[in-house]
Formats: sequence, structure tokens, C-alpha cells
Amino acid sequence: MVKSPCIDICELDDHDICIGCYRSLDEISRWSAASEPQQRAILQASEKRREVSGNNSATDTDTNSNSTLESVNSKESLELGSLEFTDQMGRVLRLKSRPVRIVSLVPSQTELLFDLGLDAEVVGITKFCTDPVDKVKTVQKVGGTKKFDFDAIAKLEPDLIIGNKEENYQGGVEKLKQYYPVWMSDITTLEDSLEMIKLIGDLVDKSSEAQAMVEEISNGMKDLGEPLPLKVAYLIWQNPYMVAGSDTFIDEMLKQCGFENVFADEERYPTATLVKLQDIQADVVMLSTEPYPFKESHIQSLQEELPHSKVVLVDAMYFSWYGSRLLGTAKYLRSLKRILS
Repeated sequence: MVKSPCIDICELDDHDICIGCYRSLDEISRWSAASEPQQRAILQASEKRREVSGNNSATDTDTNSNSTLESVNSKESLELGSLEFTDQMGRVLRLKSRPVRIVSLVPSQTELLFDLGLDAEVVGITKFCTDPVDKVKTVQKVGGTKKFDFDAIAKLEPDLIIGNKEENYQGGVEKLKQYYPVWMSDITTLEDSLEMIKLIGDLVDKSSEAQAMVEEISNGMKDLGEPLPLKVAYLIWQNPYMVAGSDTFIDEMLKQCGFENVFADEERYPTATLVKLQDIQADVVMLSTEPYPFKESHIQSLQEELPHSKVVLVDAMYFSWYGSRLLGTAKYLRSLKRILS
């Protein structure tokens, strides 16, 4: 078996081509069931697309933005300031003053910024930043989490950009760092998320609000009740099926409930065939509402294929959003445990 080109979830462009591995939607769907020669043929086709994309980069969003980015006085924007912060990747960030023009590249951290009390300070967000609904609808969109609109970002003249190691793509982040202060989170555990909340609180001058939020989340997560020792498979994608493995925040939330992740021996987001799901015989198969939008209609068809498992739909935000959404996570998980018990 050839290793899948994308570590995490593929993100498709307007032509249904992944912007990370350059496989087509059809090739992504066929990947897990393909033989090794077929997979190598897919990789060859994707590499040709990558080369073509590189040759045509003058028309691509990333390259097209260079003229706009270069018009930004990078020397001035990166001038050493009097305020010093360290992000969760150990990088030191220096600001001349408290940020008042913030671009957020992560949905859960966008929600956090608003819940900390920021409003007009948040000037740019991604198209996937959906909450809080009444706030985000009027904020300028700057592309996706893995394909930034550099022109839109440059026009906003941000004095701070906030991203995440897993959810954003390294090449785009590195380009942004040449022109703007960029603060990155790196989250796998609950403790990581609580630290992130406090650090962002310090960064945006909302330390007391962040500390109060952390204490409320911590108290709630300590009150989840007795562990529920059920074997769980957590599905995040269909065609092919993909699941949450170890070294993910989803796995951390499963552990908090006392669940046993049946794919914990595999890292990140491995693919899983229907046969494997049948053989593993999880007590519960959870269908996540994102990134693949599983719905109630998917339950019955999968339940017929997995008669030994209970198939349920779960709200992905309470398993994978690691910002202020955690304020409601404990209540949601307690309710879910009652249903499953």
C-alpha cells in the first residue's frame, strides 16, 4: 500500500482537485480500494497536475498576490516591537502595540476571539468560520483554511494573524510570516486548548476573560461522570471512510468520556474500509457532522452494514472545536453518555 499523499483531509478547489496532493475527487474516492500499481498511477497523474499548476502559477491566487503583498512595507510591519509573545510552536512574536486588526484563519479560534469580547478588531476570517453567526456574516472572508486569499489579507492590513499548525497549510503560513506577525496554535490535548485560550487572551488584552473561560471549561470537564468503557469508531469522512486516530483532539475528547478509540493504534486520520469497520466491531460508530456532513439519513444505511455496532450522529463541534466551544462540551458529552448508556 502506497502512503496517502495527504496527512489529513483533502481540501478541493473549484475544479474538484485537492490543493494539497493534487488528486481529483474521483482519485481520492478510489484511493483506499486501489491496488499499489493503481495508486502509483494516481500519484503520477497528480504530480503532472502539480507541475502544470506550478508552471501556471502566475494566475494562481498565491502567486497573483505577490505584487499586493510586496506593496506592504514588510520591514515596517515586522519591525521589532515592545510587546513579546510566544506561540504554541515556540516562536517568538513581537508587536509594537496591542492588535486591533486581526485575521483569524481557524473557525474555532474565530469563535474564541468574539467570545472573549472582541468585535471590530476581527477584520478577516475564513469561509469556514461560521460562528458566532451574527458576527461572522459581516466580516471579510480571506479564503479557506488551506488556501488563503493573499490579496484580501493584504488589503485588510492586519497587525496580527492567528492560525493553527494542523488546520492551516505550512506554505501559506510561511508566506504570511514574511509580511505580518503570525501567531500559531498547536493543539492535541485539552491542556493544549486551555493554554491556547490563555495565551490568546494575553495576546489580545483579554487575560481576565480568558482565565475565567479556562476555569469554567476545566470545572465542566471534571464533571463528566464515571467513564463509559465503550469501544468507539469516530468517522470524519465518507468515500473513502476516514476515522480519527491517535494524536488528535477528537481522540482526546473520546478519552475524556472514558471511551476506547478502536483506531487509537493508528495516527491522525487513517482510512478504513467497510470490511475493517465490520471486523473491528466497535460498540458505537459515531458519524461526525464535519468535515464530511454526515446526516441522519446516513445512519440507517451504515447500521445495516454494521449490525453489531450502534451508529449515531454526533456534533463535530463538541469533539474538534478547541476554543470557547468547550464551554458547552461537558454538557454535550454528559448527554451523549446518557444516551449511549
